[in-house]
Amino acid sequence: MKAWQTGGVHVRLVAEKVETVEDFKAARKLGFDYFQGYFFARPQVLSARHTSPARGLLIRLLSVLASDPDMRKLEGELKRNPDIVVQLMRLANSSAFSRGKRVSSLREAVAATGTRQLTRWTQLLLYAEGRSLP
Repeated sequence: MKAWQTGGVHVRLVAEKVETVEDFKAARKLGFDYFQGYFFARPQVLSARHTSPARGLLIRLLSVLASDPDMRKLEGELKRNPDIVVQLMRLANSSAFSRGKRVSSLREAVAATGTRQLTRWTQLLLYAEGRSLP
């Protein structure tokens, strides 16, 4: 590899937006060390399936909510299913619950929604049978 030296510092050059074999050859001829661009690889669009919380976990969460749990017990139950936590964070940060401050922790999300609303929301998830709810 080539290294440029300016003031005692070694500099390696990156050629960006290399899209054709001609671009690559020209950049190499100019002394570039690293190359990036569509000539080497095109970006790939990835998709992921939306997973729904398991029915058993929702029933268990409803059971915990019915027992008037303390925050530690409720957080522990919610953490069993990351899908539920992600959806709860979205719910807590929605315009319906927005209080001017963005919710950034599970504890804040539970406090923002409240156990009564959390129970209703869990029932909706359960009765929707895994269909995506906004």
